[in-house]
Amino acid sequence: MYLLWLAGLSLALLVIVIAVGYLKDVNIGVLSLGAALLVSQLGGLDGRDVMDGWPTSLFFLLLGVTFLFSIMRVNGSLQRITEHLIWRFRHRPAALLWLFFALSFALAAVGPGNIAVCAIMLPLALAVVSHPAHHNPLLVTAFVITGANMGGLSPLAPTGIIAIELARDLGILVGSSVFIHVFLLSLPLLMAYYVFLPKGALASGKLRIDPPKPMHRDHWLSMAALGFLVAAVMGYGLQVGIAAFGAAAFLLLATDVSERQVTALMPWGTLILISGVAVYTHVAASVGGIALLSQLLMALMGEATAASLLAVVAGLFSLVSSASGVAMPALFPTTPSLGADLPAVGTPLLMTAIVVGSHAVTLSPISTLGALALTALPLEERKKQFFVQLLLLAVASLALSALLLLAVSLYHIR
Repeated sequence: MYLLWLAGLSLALLVIVIAVGYLKDVNIGVLSLGAALLVSQLGGLDGRDVMDGWPTSLFFLLLGVTFLFSIMRVNGSLQRITEHLIWRFRHRPAALLWLFFALSFALAAVGPGNIAVCAIMLPLALAVVSHPAHHNPLLVTAFVITGANMGGLSPLAPTGIIAIELARDLGILVGSSVFIHVFLLSLPLLMAYYVFLPKGALASGKLRIDPPKPMHRDHWLSMAALGFLVAAVMGYGLQVGIAAFGAAAFLLLATDVSERQVTALMPWGTLILISGVAVYTHVAASVGGIALLSQLLMALMGEATAASLLAVVAGLFSLVSSASGVAMPALFPTTPSLGADLPAVGTPLLMTAIVVGSHAVTLSPISTLGALALTALPLEERKKQFFVQLLLLAVASLALSALLLLAVSLYHIR
């Protein structure tokens, strides 16, 4: 068993690393790897234990997607597509935000799930920030990720199927109820984003912009490659990173782009940042940091607070691992006994709380979807600020979700 002081130190160091990296303008990922070395040595972990935290699957996904969209930035197709999209919505620019949300929700709901949809939608949606008339990138990101999460919990999507099957294994038939409950609880989050986050120039009534230049051969070939990516992921279930590299290989051969330019445009610093923080959070979890925080929260549980605190615990699990791969499978089995002890709350609400909490933090830049947004932001000079904004928004989203679940619990037990 790891020492309590080491678990507490691992949590404190994570906060210190992020603060120092931001204030000193040093890559937080590099600092995180240094802190991981320190904690691992104090905890008796070897090098293999530390490197098990390297997010290989996420890194490959980000590498493939960013390489493809870097090609589209070099040949000008991403900018041209954005210009045509904004031109079509020049009389109702605010509708663009809701279009991104609706597309993310609908595409995720029919099968491919939230990660695949965000990998495709975020680079396109965030490309509008490179245009003079743009939404706040944080607001665009929140709408795309929230839409994908809401849709990704449908009974047809992978995460929705996981929730249904996990509940069935425990003898509970939830059907589409978790999807409906999460949808309803996510709407206040969506409205909070819309009300409190700055909307940018696209909130104006009309845009005064010149007509875009016509698409040329390389742009149409890039559109075809993007269409292949969508079809390969949604129609044939290919892994997003592999499909993205296939589309990138086609564009390198078929269009007039310099591989050196593409490689130079890649967000290498961001990839190191995401991977370094992932390694550190893995080490912190290995020495008991996350377990310590979870135990402290669990000790505070009562009939009114059980759902909201369970959501926070699920959020912590998801922050350092995966919502559907770790948080839900690990915490769902606790709900029947908790539900029996807290009959006024009930097992279905506790299951919903786990799903809500584990997905509320996906905006975090150290979570898969937040990492996709961070690498997709075309404004390199804003990425450090965007990292902190995403992290704070993830914490705020989890807190608001917990408050909503507290209100629902109080309604149930009154």
